[in-house]
Amino acid sequence: MLPNRRIFIMLLIMLFCSQAFAFRCFWWTVSSGGGIDDTLSADSTCFKRGFTAGQTAIGPVAGRIIVGSGNCGFWNDMFDSVEICINIVDTFWNVGSLGLSESKAMFDGEFILIENCGNCHLNLGLNYEHDLLGWAIGSTPGPNKFTLRAQFTSRPTAPITYSPFRDFVKDEVIWSTENIFGPEGYDVPMNSGINLWFYILMPNTGSIYGDNTIVINLFGKSRLP
Repeated sequence: MLPNRRIFIMLLIMLFCSQAFAFRCFWWTVSSGGGIDDTLSADSTCFKRGFTAGQTAIGPVAGRIIVGSGNCGFWNDMFDSVEICINIVDTFWNVGSLGLSESKAMFDGEFILIENCGNCHLNLGLNYEHDLLGWAIGSTPGPNKFTLRAQFTSRPTAPITYSPFRDFVKDEVIWSTENIFGPEGYDVPMNSGINLWFYILMPNTGSIYGDNTIVINLFGKSRLP
């Protein structure tokens, strides 16, 4: 029989490497009559970067495209680096004492706050790393096997329900989407915080027991337009 023991869940950060990407800074329309309209592009791929119309181009013109009869659009291709930065205010959830087949969810205000301190939008992911007792993890509890479900939300109140199909943490990395781990661990804006919530279900039978610490990896990668 597995007696009540204290359970701790610890979160570690794993970041994908920074990367560089090209973007179009300026757009000029040169008419057949020679007039120049040096305004910013309305192209959705243009990172406007706070520049205003009339600024001098930075670097050589890198390309052009014909737009209509006798008109050419010129742009500069530049590079910017992506900085991925995540700050976790508190990396531990002290679950408390639980016995066989018991479960516990985080209460209101008990979330783990994750802050995007980089210069890009983020997609977040989770996986089970290990625990001190050598339990297995799965979509449903079993002998010496527990279940952990998670959601990312911006609300300070705990989720009402967790999906047994979309919210359970695996031993492989699962990335958030519009449907997985709640709707808000996907495309997390810069300079914003998101709340991570857990719900644990204990093994239904067990031969391995004692105080346990479960280590969960938090992954972050840039989401580029």
